[in-house]
Amino acid sequence: MRTSCNRYMPKAPPSPPPPPPSSRSKSRPNIRAVAREAGVSVATVSRALRGLGHVDKDTNKRVRAAAQKLGYIRNPLLASAFSLMRQSDAPSYRETIGFLSVELPNPIEYYPWLFGVWQGAQKRAASLGYRVESIVLPASAKAQYSLGRQLHMRGIRSLVLSPLVRPEYHHLNLNWEKFAAVEVGHSLHTPTLPRVDRRLTDDMQLALAKLHARGYRHIGLALRDEDEARRHWDILSSCLLFARRTPQVRITCLFEDERGSDGYSPSAFLRWLRKRKPDVIIGNGPDVLNWLDAANISVPAKVGVCRIDCVAGRRESGLQINYENLGQTAIDLVTSFLERGTFSTFPERPILSLPSSWFEGDTLRPQE
Repeated sequence: MRTSCNRYMPKAPPSPPPPPPSSRSKSRPNIRAVAREAGVSVATVSRALRGLGHVDKDTNKRVRAAAQKLGYIRNPLLASAFSLMRQSDAPSYRETIGFLSVELPNPIEYYPWLFGVWQGAQKRAASLGYRVESIVLPASAKAQYSLGRQLHMRGIRSLVLSPLVRPEYHHLNLNWEKFAAVEVGHSLHTPTLPRVDRRLTDDMQLALAKLHARGYRHIGLALRDEDEARRHWDILSSCLLFARRTPQVRITCLFEDERGSDGYSPSAFLRWLRKRKPDVIIGNGPDVLNWLDAANISVPAKVGVCRIDCVAGRRESGLQINYENLGQTAIDLVTSFLERGTFSTFPERPILSLPSSWFEGDTLRPQE
């Protein structure tokens, strides 16, 4: 007699009854539900929640109130994915991003730091379907406010601020609640904006470790007082901390010895050099090496030179900033704000810090 093995298997417990209708989870609200609640079209809801123009204030307020009431949360990543699906292989034009810079006496190509940021911003924006327009900032607050109104009327909703190297531009009045904005560098005092910057304290630890490994023990800082103040004394504080933790290392500063109108000049530099006799000098820009060459002081036989902003075509050893990467990252950040509809200033500004790399020139002695 054949016997099924199923009779010896334990019976499965009965399935639990379905939950009552009142305990079932509600479906997630979608954009159509928000449109019905606000009494507008789906397209209007999309424009309002993305912060696009052509939606009046009352409608925008009604849409946002409906979204909050229903618990609707827009997913910017999903929106970006659908946007990309609708695009062809070549990204279509979306809108224009303003690239703000101060008025300079020479063409942009003359300034490697500015030209690199500009090129990086252009390349990254083009790959995302944006165009970058160069805009010169006026110096007066009244003219700045007028510029902000003009940009808003033209439909420019996002701005990238290049490093503002002149003090009269450290406070800007541009009606910021109209814009998504990102600063490159660390020179703007007001307003408080998100920024992309180099990781200067980490950069300096790299440079100081390189100098120490080459036997340098008396480090001189030949920097402008106002430049170091703008950097919030990051270089000086990094050097002092390194000296405190490293035996036999001494730090001397040009701006502490030479005060007054000519504190940063060839004559002041040479006086300081003869008095303090550092074995290596950390500088910003080409001045240090130029002054040493003009005085017929052999580098690195007599004194080494370490530059914190090495550029192509120069012989200084030191830190090399990837300016293009700064510009690209600024575009990534500001376009993410656009996609989320994030405008105005931030109570606590997000900061993206990028490390520099080491450039081996011929102004330092070989490593021991």
